[in-house]
Amino acid sequence: MNVFWNKIKVSFLFTFFSLGIMAQNKDHMVRIAEVEIIPDYLEQYKAILKEEAEASIRLESGVIAIFPMFQKEHPNQIKILEIYANNEAYQSHLKTPHFLLYKT
Repeated sequence: MNVFWNKIKVSFLFTFFSLGIMAQNKDHMVRIAEVEIIPDYLEQYKAILKEEAEASIRLESGVIAIFPMFQKEHPNQIKILEIYANNEAYQSHLKTPHFLLYKT
């Protein structure tokens, strides 16, 4: 495991620890998506992902955070940390136009 991912692990632990202290909200929903993109489509995917994440945070009060992460050695392998206020916020997110565009 390289230094980059070790730093990410520490950041994750700090983020989860901080959320637990600040929120103490058992309704929060945390998801980690793992996506592998065909390299020829990586730039197009990254542009759509950026739009989707920005719109989700800006337009949806139930979306607390979306953190896309790319591996330095394998930039087409992406992990996305998502935090929602609750399951209803997540289910609502799945029906938004920006998410449906991302999925297609």
